[in-house]
Amino acid sequence: MMKSAGENRVIRTECLGEYTDYNTDSLVIIPKVECCRHYDAYMHTSFVIWDFITSSRVPPLFIPDNFFDKKIKIKYGFDKYYKGFVNINPFKKSYSFNSKNGTDLALFQDEIPSFWNGRIESFEVNQVIDKLSMEESWLSMEIKNPWRYRSKSYIKLIILYRKFHFNILIPLVGNGYKKVRGFLSMLKKKYYSN
Repeated sequence: MMKSAGENRVIRTECLGEYTDYNTDSLVIIPKVECCRHYDAYMHTSFVIWDFITSSRVPPLFIPDNFFDKKIKIKYGFDKYYKGFVNINPFKKSYSFNSKNGTDLALFQDEIPSFWNGRIESFEVNQVIDKLSMEESWLSMEIKNPWRYRSKSYIKLIILYRKFHFNILIPLVGNGYKKVRGFLSMLKKKYYSN
Protein backbone atom coordinates (compact mmCIF):
# COMPACT_ATOMS: atom_id res chain seq x y z
CA MET A 1 0.00 0.00 0.00
CA MET A 2 2.84 2.42 0.81
CA LYS A 3 4.42 1.75 -2.60
CA SER A 4 1.17 2.83 -4.27
CA ALA A 5 1.86 6.44 -3.16
CA GLY A 6 5.07 6.52 -5.17
CA GLU A 7 7.13 9.63 -4.38
CA ASN A 8 4.19 11.43 -2.72
CA ARG A 9 4.37 12.37 0.96
CA VAL A 10 2.43 9.99 3.21
CA ILE A 11 2.26 10.68 6.95
CA ARG A 12 0.04 7.78 8.04
CA THR A 13 -1.55 4.76 6.41
CA GLU A 14 -4.95 6.48 6.52
CA CYS A 15 -3.49 9.06 4.08
CA LEU A 16 -3.27 6.40 1.34
CA GLY A 17 -6.94 6.64 0.31
CA GLU A 18 -6.22 8.63 -2.84
CA TYR A 19 -3.50 6.21 -3.97
CA THR A 20 -4.94 2.78 -3.21
CA ASP A 21 -8.17 0.85 -2.83
CA TYR A 22 -8.94 0.22 0.84
CA ASN A 23 -11.05 -2.78 -0.16
CA THR A 24 -7.88 -4.71 -1.08
CA ASP A 25 -7.36 -7.79 1.08
CA SER A 26 -4.60 -7.22 3.63
CA LEU A 27 -3.19 -8.77 6.77
CA VAL A 28 -3.65 -6.76 9.96
CA ILE A 29 -1.71 -7.67 13.09
CA ILE A 30 -3.01 -6.22 16.36
CA PRO A 31 -1.09 -6.83 19.60
CA LYS A 32 -3.04 -7.76 22.72
CA VAL A 33 -0.90 -5.54 24.93
CA GLU A 34 0.57 -2.07 24.51
CA CYS A 35 3.89 -2.25 22.64
CA CYS A 36 4.88 1.40 22.80
CA ARG A 37 3.47 4.84 23.35
CA HIS A 38 3.14 7.67 20.85
CA TYR A 39 6.67 8.94 20.15
CA ASP A 40 5.79 12.62 20.36
CA ALA A 41 3.86 11.93 23.55
CA TYR A 42 0.31 13.25 23.90
CA MET A 43 0.47 16.90 22.87
CA HIS A 44 -2.32 16.20 20.36
CA THR A 45 -4.68 15.77 23.33
CA SER A 46 -4.73 19.56 23.78
CA PHE A 47 -7.40 19.50 21.04
CA VAL A 48 -9.45 16.85 22.83
CA ILE A 49 -9.33 18.00 26.42
CA TRP A 50 -8.28 21.38 27.83
CA ASP A 51 -6.35 19.82 30.68
CA PHE A 52 -4.35 17.82 28.14
CA ILE A 53 -1.91 15.02 28.87
CA THR A 54 1.44 16.75 29.29
CA SER A 55 4.89 15.22 28.82
CA SER A 56 5.22 15.23 32.61
CA ARG A 57 2.34 12.78 32.85
CA VAL A 58 3.25 10.52 29.92
CA PRO A 59 6.81 11.18 28.71
CA PRO A 60 7.94 10.56 25.15
CA LEU A 61 10.00 7.45 24.46
CA PHE A 62 13.73 7.71 23.95
CA ILE A 63 16.58 5.49 22.82
CA PRO A 64 19.14 5.30 25.63
CA ASP A 65 22.79 6.20 25.06
CA ASN A 66 24.86 3.19 23.92
CA PHE A 67 21.72 1.22 23.01
CA PHE A 68 23.14 0.07 19.67
CA ASP A 69 26.50 -0.82 21.20
CA LYS A 70 24.73 -2.97 23.83
CA LYS A 71 26.31 -0.90 26.60
CA ILE A 72 23.35 0.73 28.39
CA LYS A 73 24.24 1.75 31.95
CA ILE A 74 21.37 2.00 34.42
CA LYS A 75 21.19 3.53 37.89
CA TYR A 76 17.97 2.34 39.52
CA GLY A 77 16.36 3.99 42.55
CA PHE A 78 18.98 6.64 43.24
CA ASP A 79 18.00 10.14 44.38
CA LYS A 80 20.97 11.75 42.63
CA TYR A 81 21.01 12.07 38.83
CA TYR A 82 24.01 10.42 37.14
CA LYS A 83 25.12 11.65 33.70
CA GLY A 84 25.98 8.90 31.23
CA PHE A 85 23.41 6.56 32.79
CA VAL A 86 19.72 5.91 32.30
CA ASN A 87 18.35 7.04 35.65
CA ILE A 88 15.27 5.08 36.68
CA ASN A 89 13.37 5.90 39.84
CA PRO A 90 9.64 5.19 40.21
CA PHE A 91 9.47 7.38 43.32
CA LYS A 92 10.64 10.66 41.78
CA LYS A 93 8.06 13.41 41.26
CA SER A 94 9.53 14.87 38.07
CA TYR A 95 11.38 13.87 34.93
CA SER A 96 14.90 14.88 33.88
CA PHE A 97 13.59 16.96 30.98
CA ASN A 98 11.63 19.09 33.49
CA SER A 99 14.04 19.25 36.40
CA LYS A 100 17.73 18.58 37.08
CA ASN A 101 16.58 16.53 40.09
CA GLY A 102 14.22 14.39 38.01
CA THR A 103 14.54 10.89 36.57
CA ASP A 104 14.72 9.61 33.00
CA LEU A 105 12.10 6.91 33.63
CA ALA A 106 9.65 6.40 36.47
CA LEU A 107 9.30 2.64 36.15
CA PHE A 108 9.65 -0.40 38.36
CA GLN A 109 12.25 -2.99 37.36
CA ASP A 110 9.70 -5.33 35.79
CA GLU A 111 8.39 -2.45 33.62
CA ILE A 112 11.70 -1.67 31.91
CA PRO A 113 11.25 -2.21 28.14
CA SER A 114 11.94 -5.84 27.30
CA PHE A 115 13.73 -4.89 24.06
CA TRP A 116 16.49 -3.41 26.26
CA ASN A 117 17.32 -6.93 27.49
CA GLY A 118 20.68 -8.04 26.18
CA ARG A 119 21.69 -4.40 25.64
CA ILE A 120 22.33 -3.54 29.29
CA GLU A 121 26.00 -3.50 30.34
CA SER A 122 25.51 -2.47 33.97
CA PHE A 123 22.51 -2.25 36.27
CA GLU A 124 23.12 -0.77 39.71
CA VAL A 125 20.26 -0.84 42.24
CA ASN A 126 20.00 1.41 45.29
CA GLN A 127 19.23 -1.02 48.12
CA VAL A 128 17.17 1.61 49.99
CA ILE A 129 14.50 1.55 47.28
CA ASP A 130 13.40 -1.96 48.27
CA LYS A 131 11.91 -0.52 51.48
CA LEU A 132 9.50 1.73 49.59
CA SER A 133 6.12 0.47 48.46
CA MET A 134 4.52 0.64 45.03
CA GLU A 135 1.75 2.87 46.39
CA GLU A 136 4.34 5.61 46.95
CA SER A 137 5.15 5.82 43.25
CA TRP A 138 3.66 9.10 42.03
CA LEU A 139 4.81 9.18 38.40
CA SER A 140 4.04 5.52 37.82
CA MET A 141 0.41 6.13 38.76
CA GLU A 142 0.32 9.17 36.46
CA ILE A 143 1.36 7.01 33.51
CA LYS A 144 -1.12 4.24 34.29
CA ASN A 145 -4.06 6.65 34.39
CA PRO A 146 -3.25 9.92 32.60
CA TRP A 147 -6.96 10.86 32.40
CA ARG A 148 -7.43 10.38 36.13
CA TYR A 149 -9.24 13.65 36.86
CA ARG A 150 -11.84 13.40 34.12
CA SER A 151 -14.97 11.28 33.99
CA LYS A 152 -15.87 9.29 30.87
CA SER A 153 -18.88 11.51 30.25
CA TYR A 154 -16.71 14.66 30.41
CA ILE A 155 -14.23 13.22 27.91
CA LYS A 156 -17.09 12.17 25.58
CA LEU A 157 -18.50 15.70 25.80
CA ILE A 158 -15.13 17.24 24.89
CA ILE A 159 -14.71 14.83 21.96
CA LEU A 160 -18.22 15.73 20.77
CA TYR A 161 -17.28 19.42 21.02
CA ARG A 162 -14.11 18.74 19.01
CA LYS A 163 -16.07 16.95 16.28
CA PHE A 164 -18.49 19.87 16.10
CA HIS A 165 -15.64 22.37 16.08
CA PHE A 166 -13.57 20.71 13.33
CA ASN A 167 -16.30 19.09 11.21
CA ILE A 168 -19.07 21.72 11.29
CA LEU A 169 -17.90 25.05 12.68
CA ILE A 170 -14.64 25.41 10.76
CA PRO A 171 -16.13 24.58 7.34
CA LEU A 172 -18.97 27.06 7.99
CA VAL A 173 -16.68 29.85 9.10
CA GLY A 174 -14.09 29.37 6.37
CA ASN A 175 -11.58 32.22 6.32
CA GLY A 176 -12.88 33.65 9.60
CA TYR A 177 -11.61 30.57 11.44
CA LYS A 178 -8.75 32.38 13.17
CA LYS A 179 -11.13 34.94 14.65
CA VAL A 180 -13.43 32.22 15.93
CA ARG A 181 -10.50 30.23 17.33
CA GLY A 182 -9.20 33.34 19.11
CA PHE A 183 -12.65 33.96 20.56
CA LEU A 184 -12.95 30.34 21.73
CA SER A 185 -9.46 30.52 23.23
CA MET A 186 -10.43 33.67 25.12
CA LEU A 187 -13.58 31.96 26.43
CA LYS A 188 -11.55 28.93 27.49
CA LYS A 189 -9.05 31.10 29.40
CA LYS A 190 -11.83 33.06 31.05
CA TYR A 191 -13.72 29.88 32.00
CA TYR A 192 -10.67 28.17 33.49
CA SER A 193 -9.32 31.30 35.25
CA ASN A 194 -12.50 31.45 37.41
